[in-house]
Amino acid sequence: MQVALVIATDLDGIIGKEGRLPWHLPADLKHFRRLTFGKPVVMGRRTYESIGKPLDGRTNIVLTRSADFRPAGCLTAASVEDAMALAVRALAARAPGAPIAELDSTVESAPLPTEIMVIGGAAVFSAFLPRATRVYWTRVEARVEGDVRFPIDLAAWNEVAREDHQADARHAHAYSFRVLERRRAA
Repeated sequence: MQVALVIATDLDGIIGKEGRLPWHLPADLKHFRRLTFGKPVVMGRRTYESIGKPLDGRTNIVLTRSADFRPAGCLTAASVEDAMALAVRALAARAPGAPIAELDSTVESAPLPTEIMVIGGAAVFSAFLPRATRVYWTRVEARVEGDVRFPIDLAAWNEVAREDHQADARHAHAYSFRVLERRRAA
């Protein structure tokens, strides 16, 4: 089972401002949905609260220290190990190739996912970082104001894929979709 972090940062590593993304990039939201759909997603309580509801078509796991926090449509975990166990159980409950809800009219089924998608925030990224082998990174080509940074040294990772996009009428900033994989120890 692979653990992947799904992040979006500005040029300085900013990932959030007052509990929200500090930019609006419709293509990134669609990219995020394509990456995570049908897979377990792990998020912290504040990230869940900023979204405001479970993400459809995904097993939503909220990492929280509060035993009383039980959002409808989500599983809760008190530790990284508990979240991993819930994700593995959720995946095991699906038979390989079982139909999933459609993203669009061309998607009829998907194979059993092999990734657990960690979607934030900063403390959850830090907690899962030692287990992560892949990072799906949207790099926003701008410097924005924010109060939360991504807690990772990207020098420990190799870029294995990249797709660049220019700013346009719907996207105030240029951005790139990147895939990073952890460098292997020599």
